[in-house]
Amino acid sequence: MTKQLAVVLKADSQIGTGHLMRIRNLLPYLPECTFTLYTDSLAETLKSLTYEYSRIVRGSLTELPALIAADRPELVLIDHYYVDESFERPLYERCKVAVIDDLANRRHCCHALFDQGMARKESDYLPWVNPQCKLYCGSAYSMVRPQFAAVNRLPHAGKPRVLVSYGGADPVHACLRVARSILQGRLNERYEFVVLCGAANHDYAALKELLGAASGVELLQSSTDVPALFARCDLALGACGGMFSERLCAGLPAISTVIADNQEGADLLVQKLRLGLTLTLEELQDPVLVECSLDKLWAGREYFAAAGRALFDGHGLSRIARALLKLIPDHQSSFPES
Repeated sequence: MTKQLAVVLKADSQIGTGHLMRIRNLLPYLPECTFTLYTDSLAETLKSLTYEYSRIVRGSLTELPALIAADRPELVLIDHYYVDESFERPLYERCKVAVIDDLANRRHCCHALFDQGMARKESDYLPWVNPQCKLYCGSAYSMVRPQFAAVNRLPHAGKPRVLVSYGGADPVHACLRVARSILQGRLNERYEFVVLCGAANHDYAALKELLGAASGVELLQSSTDVPALFARCDLALGACGGMFSERLCAGLPAISTVIADNQEGADLLVQKLRLGLTLTLEELQDPVLVECSLDKLWAGREYFAAAGRALFDGHGLSRIARALLKLIPDHQSSFPES
């Protein structure tokens, strides 16, 4: 029998596309289920990325719990930074509730909670969840698709190729900062660059005008095959968001930058575990510093690639799916234990 799953998230120029994309990666692992998306904000430009959902229900965060309850789903999956126990509690007694979080110091009332943070421990959440909540924490529950673990770097002649990408929205204009540094420092004379702008990035027109005549710089507004894009790049400049763990899993050495509050501390973890290099947003505007960091990253690329791959096995999505399916009454999981 088909099971009804409710997904709660937002995806727009403010929050970006990370929540939408990581849930999208998970849905194929939930067989015999139909999905309804409940959202308080979904950018029109992102509707093409929601075809997995049978319906999209819009409403305010105060309205959505009643709308969800009226539809009587077996499971509600929440990936939303502005939702806490006040939203979850009315649903908790009616259906199973699962939350994806990254310890934003919000209290939750749910049956299961997932946090893919590399250094996250179950004990971190004990003050923030109800006693009955089952916790799944750490890189074993990374929502990286297995295609990233299978990435093989494609050899190419010429200069090292650098991917520049700061998420789907890039509200801090990091791509633009790096693009200006590339041109000011003439970094494209020593490196090739692929700038992946992101579907919700409002700077695309400015980037196109800025980089249009630059040699050795390719500008993409979006990509339908990010693993293949990773395979043809040698290094990367990017944020500590959704693509952060994908780069590590793929063994793509990167200079990582914190661009949002929920990414705080990731740069320190990169430094501690020697997973790559870090620069601040302000430092991205210094062409000399960017070039020096790229040179160091290129010199240590083999070490950084191996360190990243050691953290991820590409099976996190199947582990999350198996845990979710166990919450649904009478559902038999087809996933082997791993």
